[in-house]
Amino acid sequence: MMDQPTMIADGICQAVAELPDRDSPADWPEAMLVTSEELHRIVTEALAFAPLAIALSLAGDTTTPMQPIVWSGDGVIRFKENRIVNAILERSSRAGYDLNAIARDEYTPEDRMQLAQLTGYSISGYGTLSYASPESAEKADAIADAMSAARAQQEGGTA
Repeated sequence: MMDQPTMIADGICQAVAELPDRDSPADWPEAMLVTSEELHRIVTEALAFAPLAIALSLAGDTTTPMQPIVWSGDGVIRFKENRIVNAILERSSRAGYDLNAIARDEYTPEDRMQLAQLTGYSISGYGTLSYASPESAEKADAIADAMSAARAQQEGGTA
């Protein structure tokens, strides 16, 4: 099991690496480009909800994994979309097998929850899905609440 500082540092490094429209210099491929404002925001958010994230990861559901939760570009808290899954879904939709067809087929609630997460479903809507378990929705809501509180604190307000 990873120690807490390593978990926090790994999360910060991942968030920096996932900043959009960034490429490392050709002569320094291991470099990560980030502004001081972006790094400050990422570190502040990571530290603000680190205890909750660590507790949830230690007590997490071992049967159905939960996709990471992120702020989207439009300011909505969502599950981090898996671009490969969305590309496959887009191509299969063109062939007639879209989300409506998937809804008609027999899949477990766990499979449906995971698909919603992998496609980047918003946290605010996730709990309203008929197949989202109360435990999964509560866990996602708790993480989103912590993220909102961290952002509000950073901006000088309250959550």
